[in-house]
Amino acid sequence: TIILSTEMNQNNNNTDDNNNNNNPPPFAPLLSNEPPNDLLCPITHELMIDPVVAADGYTYERTAIERWIQLKGYSPMDRTLSLLQTSLNPNQRTRREISEYRDRMVC
Repeated sequence: TIILSTEMNQNNNNTDDNNNNNNPPPFAPLLSNEPPNDLLCPITHELMIDPVVAADGYTYERTAIERWIQLKGYSPMDRTLSLLQTSLNPNQRTRREISEYRDRMVC
């Protein structure tokens, strides 16, 4: 079950008699300098520079997935799928999103 922040606040308000002022407002934006998870390589957990899509459909940092395939041969996300005979395709959308994220962090 997924509980949205408004439901959590309603539940907290019911049990605390509205005395809990530590809750963020419903749907409050998360303010963080951390990059979104979809811009991070699932292998290195770092912001990607050269994002590529492998045969498993996931996006990785090119050097990280090339090394992974060389050492292990299977998908790091779906360990049953062989990546030995696969091509890595540039992920232009993710590259653009990373560039936009970096531009926002500079401002």
